[in-house]
Amino acid sequence: MEKINVGIFIRAFDQLSNTELRIYDQLIKSQYVNIKVLIKDGRKKQEKNILRFIRLNIFSKLLFIFINKIDKFYFNDNFLEFKNKNTLLKKLKKIRTIIVYPDKKKFVDFFNKQECSKFHKLKLDLIIRNEFNIIKGDILKIPKFGIWSFHHGDNDHYRGGPAGFWEVINREKTTGVTLQQLNNNLDGGLIIDKAHFPTQLSFIRNNSFILEKTASILLKNIKLLYYKKKIIGVKSKTFDYKIYKYPDEIFVVLKYLFIILNNFIFLKIRKKILFLLNYRLNMWSLFIVKNNIFSKKFDNIVPIIPPQGFFYADPFIINKKKKTFIFFEKYSYKENKGHICCGILTKNKITNIQDVLISKTHFSYPSIFYFKSKYYLIPESYQSKRLEIYIANKFPYKWKLHKTAFKDTLIGDPTILYYKKQLWLFINKSSEPYQDLSSELYIYKISCMDFKKIIPHKKNPVIIDSRKARNAGNFFVKNGKLFRPSQSNIQSVYGHSINISQIKKLTINDYEEKIVKVIMPNYYKNLFATHHLSYNEDLSIIDGCFNYYK
Repeated sequence: MEKINVGIFIRAFDQLSNTELRIYDQLIKSQYVNIKVLIKDGRKKQEKNILRFIRLNIFSKLLFIFINKIDKFYFNDNFLEFKNKNTLLKKLKKIRTIIVYPDKKKFVDFFNKQECSKFHKLKLDLIIRNEFNIIKGDILKIPKFGIWSFHHGDNDHYRGGPAGFWEVINREKTTGVTLQQLNNNLDGGLIIDKAHFPTQLSFIRNNSFILEKTASILLKNIKLLYYKKKIIGVKSKTFDYKIYKYPDEIFVVLKYLFIILNNFIFLKIRKKILFLLNYRLNMWSLFIVKNNIFSKKFDNIVPIIPPQGFFYADPFIINKKKKTFIFFEKYSYKENKGHICCGILTKNKITNIQDVLISKTHFSYPSIFYFKSKYYLIPESYQSKRLEIYIANKFPYKWKLHKTAFKDTLIGDPTILYYKKQLWLFINKSSEPYQDLSSELYIYKISCMDFKKIIPHKKNPVIIDSRKARNAGNFFVKNGKLFRPSQSNIQSVYGHSINISQIKKLTINDYEEKIVKVIMPNYYKNLFATHHLSYNEDLSIIDGCFNYYK
C-alpha cells in the first residue's frame, strides 16, 4: 500500500517548538507517511501593534502576563526539550519546500489561484496546518483528504482561545482536543477525531500538556486513513457558538489568580495542617464489597486499612482449592516504591500476607491470569520500561520471570483477556515527555503467553480519553456480557472514579465499548478517589484513597 502523501504548513525552522519537532520526527519515522513538501510563509512578518495591546485593560493584561511569568518560573519544563533537534532539522531541510504568499485579510489567509497553482502537480493526500491564520480559498480542495488542523479545545464548548485557559477558569474536569478538516466556515469543518485529557492546575501547564498530547491523535488518524482510504468523521454543528478571547477583563484575571493561589499554596497549607493533626494523607486502602457491583449504592463495605508506613492498592482476586487469594500492591513510603503481595481472604480479613515480587524498581497492578493450567502474573513495571511476564513456580508465593516484551516502552496496567478462544493484551502506553499513562488504551492480539507473536490493533490507540482509557482491573463476564473496568482520570485527581464498560465489539480491526456503570468515591467516609475493581463471582474488592485519622 502506498504511503499517505503529506504536505505541512510549517513555521521557520528556528521558530519550531519542542512539540512541533516531536510531531515532525514521528511523522518522518512513520511507516504510513511520506512528507512530500513543506509549505512556508514568504511574507514579511508584521510587528505586533503594541498600541492595540495597551489601549484597553492594560492592568488586567499585565497582571495576566505576570502570573504566567511566575508560573513558568516554577514550572520546570526542561524535560520537554527535544534531544535530536539538529538531526531532525537536517532531515527536514532535505524535503522539498514551497514558499507561498497568501492574501491577508484581517485574520484570514486567502490562497488565490496563483498560489493554489503551486500545489496542483504534487498530488497531496492531505496538508497538516501548523502555520498561517484562518485558511480560505481553493487550497482547501486541493489535497485529496483536505487540510487537517487542530483546535486545542472541545469545539462543542470552547471556540477561540487561549488554548487550555478557559477550561482552567471554568474548572472543567477535562480539556478537549479536536482534529478537524477545514472548510470555508470557521470551526465548521468535518470533525475527524476528538480526545480529552485531565485539566492541569494552571493555564501554562494545561496548554503545554494538551499540545504534547496531539501527536498520538494525528498519527492514529493518518494510520486509519492509510488503511481505509477515507475519512470517517462528523460535521461540526458548533461554528456559530461563542468564541472565547484573550482574558483582559479584571474579574477574570483575578479569578485566575485565586485559582493559582488555591492550587499551589492553599491546598499545600491544608495538607500541612492535616498532617500536623495526625492524618495519614492520600492513603490507598482496599474495600471488600458484598453488594452487587452494579448496585446503585454500596451499603455493605468492609475496609482493610494498611499498616503504618504503607498503602494497599490494585487488588486482584483469584480462587484456588476453595481459597480466595488477593494479590495487591503494597507501597512503602520509606522506599518510595511498591511491592507485589499476596494474602488469603478469611472472614473479611486478608491473612498470611507475603511479598511475592520485590525489585529495585516499582511494582504495582499485579494482573494475574490462569491459562492452560498455569498461573501468570503481569505487574505494572513501567520503571523498567518493558512488560514483564512471571509464571508461578509454586502458587501463590513463588514466581519467576517468564518472558519480557515491549522493550524501552512505558507501559501501565497490563491486562490479559481470553475471549472467544483468542488472547488479547490491553495496556496503557506513553511516548511523550509527560509519561502520561492514563489517556491512551492500546490492544494487541497475542498468540500465546510466550508473546512470540504480537499483532497491534488497527485502531491503536483505540481510546484517547483520560476519562476511560486506563485499565482498572480484570475483565469479567456477568449474565453473558463482557465488561472492562477503567479509570476516570480528571483534573489533578489520579484515579478519581471507576467505569464499568460493556465491550460491544472486539476484533483486530474494530473495538467498541459502552460505559454502563460509574463507581464514585462516595461509598466510604472521606474518600476522594477510587481507581481499581476486581470482580469474581459474588465477591468484589475495590480500592479507595482518603485522608485517614491515625
